[in-house]
Amino acid sequence: MRPPWDFVPCGSSGKMISSLMPNMARHVDDIAAQLIWIDLDAVVGRPEAADAEPENMDFSDLRIDIPRHEVLVGGKTVDLTPMTSAGAAMTVPADLGKQVYAWKCGPGSTNCHSFQTPPSYARWLAGAGFTVMNLANNHAFDFGPRGYSSTRRALRRAGVEPTGAPGEVRVLKRNGTRIAFVGFASYRWSGPLNDPAGLRRMVRSAARRAEIVVVLFHGGAEGADRTHTPHGSENAFGENRGDLRGFARVAIRAGADLVLGSGPHVLRGLELYRHRLIAYSLGNLAGWHNFATSGPVLSLSALIKVQIGPHGRFRDGELTSLRLDGTGVPRRDRSERAAKLIRRLSYSDFGGRLRITRLADWHQ
Repeated sequence: MRPPWDFVPCGSSGKMISSLMPNMARHVDDIAAQLIWIDLDAVVGRPEAADAEPENMDFSDLRIDIPRHEVLVGGKTVDLTPMTSAGAAMTVPADLGKQVYAWKCGPGSTNCHSFQTPPSYARWLAGAGFTVMNLANNHAFDFGPRGYSSTRRALRRAGVEPTGAPGEVRVLKRNGTRIAFVGFASYRWSGPLNDPAGLRRMVRSAARRAEIVVVLFHGGAEGADRTHTPHGSENAFGENRGDLRGFARVAIRAGADLVLGSGPHVLRGLELYRHRLIAYSLGNLAGWHNFATSGPVLSLSALIKVQIGPHGRFRDGELTSLRLDGTGVPRRDRSERAAKLIRRLSYSDFGGRLRITRLADWHQ
């Protein structure tokens, strides 16, 4: 078996670490996320217990910015848009959620995508090895506050911790070390992707509660031609999807130790900034007849395994190349097309601060 690809800071010998690809669950309707393994063997943690994480958040009165507000109540379509216009906000009555069947996409919509999955499928995520799931993304509120709350409950019952709500810091303790996860996107139900002051406040709050801070974001324009990470803000479907370079740097200066992105549906490059790793997009990990997989880049995906030092500095990591088949199920790609693409994008977009290579003796 060909080993995963190794990447280390330039000028560092970097010790190779072993990798085990989990048994991916095949019966998951919609996963647009990345699987991240953080190796904590070298991380020195303090003995205090992690802070308790209350799960009594109420999202029923969350103000949202979805341009179209139509719901089905009692079999009739109720149009909630008169009080809103593009960019305006509204407050969702809590009792509407009881009978909502369609929230974002109204009848006859031709270019609107609402995704739902049976709550019981959350166990497949746990079985595949997920422990944290970022809900800061453009589809988390497809079925309104009740659908969002249902997703959070299903994940927690399956043993997967959610993060990504406004102000939310999710703390896990592993090997005596507290790790904080915070999620960001350009939506009102998420941590603020486009608000540097709000970003700093959340990351600093996370850094006070944990030794390691992982920032997760969902942003960037979408499509096969969006593999490069541009300077400045990106827009898609009339939305500001963030200045991702600026976002990542603000996060790291505020205390983030690892920044991991999703959103473009394609792979993007890796950057080393202040000795912290930024992965701007790892593509689509898995799906089921819901992703375009044709062409040379849309089917490529990757797993990343990162080793972080005792003070949050990046030490080394591994990339495992995947390729999605026509249904969206990931397969190990022996040709390493994903790793080669990430290496090319990393060098072209961010220079040579990372050395990405495959070592024949990685396992020795």
